[in-house]
Amino acid sequence: MFVGRILLPVCLLITALPAGQAQPAADSPAKRQLDFALGLFQRGEYKGAAEEFDLYLSRPEWTEKRDLAAFFAGESFRLAGKTEESAKAYRALLALDATGEYVQRGRYRLGKILLDQGAAAEALILLEPLAGEVLPKEFREGVLYSLGAACSASGDSRKAIEWWTRYREEFPASESSRRALLGLGLETIRLQEWEKAAGHLEEWLKDPKASSDSSYSTVLANLAEAEERLGEKSSAAERHLALADLTSDPTVKDRALLAAGRLFFEQEDWGRFDRLSARTRKELAAPGSRLAWFVLEGNRFHRARKWKEALAAYSEGLPLAEGSDATMADPLRVRIGWCARALKDWERVRAHIEAAGLLGGASDEKAFLLGEAYRGLGKDAEAAESYAQVPEGSALKEQALFGESECAYRASQWERASALFERLLGGAPKGAERVALLLRAGDSKRQLSEWLSGANYYATATVETASPEARERALYLEGWCRVRGEDYPGAMRALRTFTEEFPKSAQRAEALYLLGQSAGKVGERSAQISAYESLAKDHPKTDWTAEGLVQLAAAYSAESNPEGVRSSLQRFQDLFPKRKLHREFALWLAEAQVRGGSHALALKTLETVLKEDLPEAERETCLHLRAFALEQLGKAEEARRVYREALERFPNGAKALHNHLGLGRTAFRLGEVAEASSEVVAGLELIRKTLVSEPSVEAQFYLLEGDIEFRAGRFPLAYRAYARTSILYHHPEHTPRALFLSALCKERMNEPEAALALRAELNRDYPDFNEESGRNLLKDLETIR
Repeated sequence: MFVGRILLPVCLLITALPAGQAQPAADSPAKRQLDFALGLFQRGEYKGAAEEFDLYLSRPEWTEKRDLAAFFAGESFRLAGKTEESAKAYRALLALDATGEYVQRGRYRLGKILLDQGAAAEALILLEPLAGEVLPKEFREGVLYSLGAACSASGDSRKAIEWWTRYREEFPASESSRRALLGLGLETIRLQEWEKAAGHLEEWLKDPKASSDSSYSTVLANLAEAEERLGEKSSAAERHLALADLTSDPTVKDRALLAAGRLFFEQEDWGRFDRLSARTRKELAAPGSRLAWFVLEGNRFHRARKWKEALAAYSEGLPLAEGSDATMADPLRVRIGWCARALKDWERVRAHIEAAGLLGGASDEKAFLLGEAYRGLGKDAEAAESYAQVPEGSALKEQALFGESECAYRASQWERASALFERLLGGAPKGAERVALLLRAGDSKRQLSEWLSGANYYATATVETASPEARERALYLEGWCRVRGEDYPGAMRALRTFTEEFPKSAQRAEALYLLGQSAGKVGERSAQISAYESLAKDHPKTDWTAEGLVQLAAAYSAESNPEGVRSSLQRFQDLFPKRKLHREFALWLAEAQVRGGSHALALKTLETVLKEDLPEAERETCLHLRAFALEQLGKAEEARRVYREALERFPNGAKALHNHLGLGRTAFRLGEVAEASSEVVAGLELIRKTLVSEPSVEAQFYLLEGDIEFRAGRFPLAYRAYARTSILYHHPEHTPRALFLSALCKERMNEPEAALALRAELNRDYPDFNEESGRNLLKDLETIR
């Protein structure tokens, strides 16, 4: 803050001149010249006196009383208003080899001139020695006061306080004592010694003459600051109001009213703030001051969560900002945006934030608010982009990440949503918030077909949630994803828990069906039958039950339980009379028999089905199943014929890829290597053209290609084909087979170390691989005709 320098004139008594009576003129020329100059000085003719004193001093042979002449020469110039000539005369006095009262007074006069000219440091050099000398009272008073003023002007507040304190102790009744007290107050303000400053300034105000003093406004402003720093904000506000009442300076009044309002705001003294508001709206003069008040008033309502009133105040200030202080326009738009957000006035938020743009200050707030606006308006893709603009390190970044993730989720931007949910979960949220993120992360992975990753998120949610609803959903979706990820044991655990804990869930029928399906995949017939029986008993009228009864019949068939099959079929007919039972069941049953290894039974079932008038898709499926069953029974020639028939009738059918593979396998088995190679090429070309994603089938094509090359003794080519399967695919049957054969290729290529590394990988990743099966596989390859 500005601390005024107190530079006050000090009245010194001039030493009495020689008696004014007429003197004999014949004494000497020097004496007559000096007496003449002194006479003019006594008459108040200072200009003439100065010239005569200069004339005296110009005669070096006149040596007597030169100190007196030099001093009064300076006094004459000073009183004539010629400061520079006066200073020059005092300097000439100090240059004399003289002592005494004129030298002391000349030093003081020169120091005072230098102080008035702003040369405080030089003034101190002249004045400080005088403080230690014996001086007349009125002379010492001026020296002590000036020393305080010089130290103040040079920025040495501590020394200024010392001298003015000493001055007030020695001259308490002096007229300048109040000025010294004011100096003490301002210097302690500068030192931020607020308590001392307040004491000095309050003492100054107690004087009856204080209100008429020109420094009254300065004292009020500084005392208000000291009281505010001391926590006495109410008193400080009253000082500002008093200053506003007495000043005629509009700038000072604006500043005082705004300061009072700010203090009422900081105290949350809304009663006095609101009363002051009516006055400020009338009396604030400058547009900048009016703008500052509207911002402060908006902040007052914002803090009280009175969003409409805050929005109105900020909106009043916006035209002023646009007209007088453009730097405030964007921040005001942002504040309007926050208020409109609280009021869910999304269109207003959008309009103001888009007007502000994303450049300049507070870009994080602008980006966040624009995201909120688009989100509220249902523009999820735009909202996600805006949230993403909030910079790292911003206090709003975490909220923005939540908003971006939610909008990406709603806009079906699954990869983006998945990455955001993973990041948010890394921030270690807790409780319901964490569970919600886990569920959304699982949903995103599910939409990306990353089944097992999604299942893991759901599984974590089931453990951490305290909400039955969340646990119900998480268990169901975990099981659902594990089924599609072919983690059937994991699916069984989740689905069994789900069906037991939530018997009234709307998804229980599907869960029982999936539970039975999973149990069938891992060969747990008892669990499979139990799940389907529960499905039929507890949920008899659902589509899942219809499918489940067919699967149940297949399970009983695999168990060689004709009564179970009959019972399942009878219930199917009773519950779903409009469904085509026999053909559907027969086809499903045939597929189940093939999957279960009952290939002879499957052939009998298919023989019956193929006699019917089948849709083309079902006929293709039946032919494929028949060919596969024949192949598994060792009837390669017949299987080859059926595979070829299926491909000729349905070259672009749903089973074409599988039929190419089967035809290739049987041709290879029969020694028709060229035909087998042709089918491998045809199958891989079909995959490339149709972009079919069947990793298991693709892996088998490369295995077959490897077998062909291995049988031909082209071990590097065989290794390349096997390596594709072992590196690119992770299948519990095909991958260990590929690793085993890759190792054999390396042995045949005389690369024992590489072979050992592959066997180590096989043992590490597939410890259950049967070495005996591998040897049989090699034997089988080597004996193919």
